[in-house]
Amino acid sequence: MCTYVIGDTHGCYVEFMDLVEKIEQQDPEPYFILVGDIIERGPDTIKMLRWAMEYCNKPNGRFELILGNHEHTNISFLKKYLSSRENGFAHSISDFCSQGHYDPYHFGKILADEHITDEEIERYFLFFQSLPIYKECNITIQGKKQHFIIVHGGLTRNLVNKDETFKKSSLTRKGLFYATSKDGCDTIQKIVWNRWSTTLKRTIIIHGHTPTCGDSYADGRIQFGQKIVNVDCGCVFRSAQYPNANLAALRLEDLQEFYLYAPSSITEENKKAKEQLLKRERKISKKESKSWVKEVENLFEEQEEQ
Repeated sequence: MCTYVIGDTHGCYVEFMDLVEKIEQQDPEPYFILVGDIIERGPDTIKMLRWAMEYCNKPNGRFELILGNHEHTNISFLKKYLSSRENGFAHSISDFCSQGHYDPYHFGKILADEHITDEEIERYFLFFQSLPIYKECNITIQGKKQHFIIVHGGLTRNLVNKDETFKKSSLTRKGLFYATSKDGCDTIQKIVWNRWSTTLKRTIIIHGHTPTCGDSYADGRIQFGQKIVNVDCGCVFRSAQYPNANLAALRLEDLQEFYLYAPSSITEENKKAKEQLLKRERKISKKESKSWVKEVENLFEEQEEQ
């Protein structure tokens, strides 16, 4: 059984199923880890969510889902709605949305348009709360054990022990963070929202959250860096403006890439980064990484304006 890490799906249910089927044709017993953000932006949020609730994070299952910033945001949104409903301040999800509550990606409108009952909404709330914030594993690559930490956005050094395992002491019994960083930002926000990760010596960090489509370094491909790999290839943004946006999976046993659509040509820089990552000696300057992050921030600004 091999392990495949899949990037943000954002309601692209059909595309996700097509990629899973494509991998299953080559591997009869794959194990999948989804990096979060399975909802919103795309056309099939409810279908994707119902599938995840049925198949993800089950004993002896083949699919694991970790928390993304979109799921995290909706924990507080749904909690407020359920409380308002119980206390008579909102008669329905449509009524609640009309009151102007913070709902940046219109999850409430999706629920209302799909006529989702309060009982099912409560199940969504409990499911989001149950999602793990990270996944840690050791996998053999080229005869050597390689340690991986998989998160949605980024990982800061204060959340890692000296042996580079995840610092579980940062978690409460309920599985939510209580620690805050020096700048006052809640730790869970750091993990699901960050577009920058610390570089560790022996551990490879895999994340999503920041789509590679439209940037000059990867353009819709998996991006390899210094002990950091980004698997969010921006599938939901695929359009005439971003024709190379893709849905991708990374096989951890050999770092082989799998794409739903034919990927763009790999740049020499990204190719070299992958080769060096396999050799465990790749180095990328902060200037190079910050330039890439700036390009992606511009992508989000363009999408919000449209």
